Amino acid sequence: MAIGMASGQSWLDIKGIGRPMSVMFIDEDGPEAELQRRIKHLCTGRGLEPRDLVGLLHAYPSSGLTLNDPVGYATLRQTILNHKAEFVIIDALIAVHSLDENKTSDMRMLMRSLIRGLMRDTGVGIAVLHHEARPQNPKTGSPRPGAMKGRGSTEIINAGDNQLHITSRDGISVMAASRCRLLPLVDWPAPVDYAIKSLDESTQVVPVSADPSVTSCAGILRTLIKSGFELGSLPATHKLLKERGFSGSRSTVWRAIHSLKETAIS
Repeated sequence: MAIGMASGQSWLDIKGIGRPMSVMFIDEDGPEAELQRRIKHLCTGRGLEPRDLVGLLHAYPSSGLTLNDPVGYATLRQTILNHKAEFVIIDALIAVHSLDENKTSDMRMLMRSLIRGLMRDTGVGIAVLHHEARPQNPKTGSPRPGAMKGRGSTEIINAGDNQLHITSRDGISVMAASRCRLLPLVDWPAPVDYAIKSLDESTQVVPVSADPSVTSCAGILRTLIKSGFELGSLPATHKLLKERGFSGSRSTVWRAIHSLKETAIS
């Protein structure tokens, strides 16, 4: 994401704003050598050199940032202003504060006062990586539903405008929106299946082919639309399809709706 935004290129076939952006990447999850290796390999996969992003991609590995420390907060704020950064990615939330992530009042201060404060003061957009909680059922590994997938207080999730949830299995990752505060549900971005492909010193993050069940669902929807059906909310559309014998998930319906939009429902 950071390299796609800084270079002005697309990311997972998601188009950017049409120009390079000044992006800060704060990596508290690994050593500097590993971060530089990842940047180099991802640049090579895009036909770029790291020097092409000088002045655009600002990477800070293991900086020791503590947002709830006044000095740390002021330093980050000034660094954002110095770089004229338009977007900041923080990896990961647990590493940039010394508060109790299970305490609602602490996370309210972190998310709403400190992180949103930076956004208001500098005009920057901020994406925060946050790890999942342990499954509810340790025997079956069943994941927690919805907003409860994140570790700690639900205030971490509730304070954000948008949430992307990533799951991985058998080498394929799925990125799906689970919150888009400013959009009606039916207009949320469709989930994206992608794979990370590495060869020698080149790494690419590439979308993979659609699930056949999505194609099947899209065919049912296309027939309904041609007979006069109008798309409503996602839950209502899913319910209607289930009444007509469709056994797929709401996520499949979601993807099918977006596949129709991309092809102008022809």
